[in-house]
Amino acid sequence: MRHLTAIQIKAVNKIGDLMLPGVGAMPSFSKTGCVQDIDRLLDYVPSGDLADLKVLLLLLGLMPRSFVAALLWVLERSIFSSFPGAGLMRTIRLGLRGIIMSLYYGHPIIHERMQFQVGVYLDDRR
Repeated sequence: MRHLTAIQIKAVNKIGDLMLPGVGAMPSFSKTGCVQDIDRLLDYVPSGDLADLKVLLLLLGLMPRSFVAALLWVLERSIFSSFPGAGLMRTIRLGLRGIIMSLYYGHPIIHERMQFQVGVYLDDRR
């Protein structure tokens, strides 16, 4: 990993497992190993945002799972709120969900389980 420490990776897996715990044939976030692809995403994050993300992930990596679950619950409710800090909370929610969902749904194991295939239709060429 080029961007994150072991504690920060632990935080990503913790957040990912809370958002995507695995249901039926779909594995949990951490069971896919998709966190190994995080550098592919973080290479394009502006340096200021990456520094902020690293601080947040460091703190969440040190916090107990129950605290992280409570924080995610609050972040999810922020989309319905108009109090002064709600905008920042919605931004954090969007950033964390974007990373987690991109890693999970971009992973070949998940594509296989969803029977998802990407292809280009070329029969209409002239």
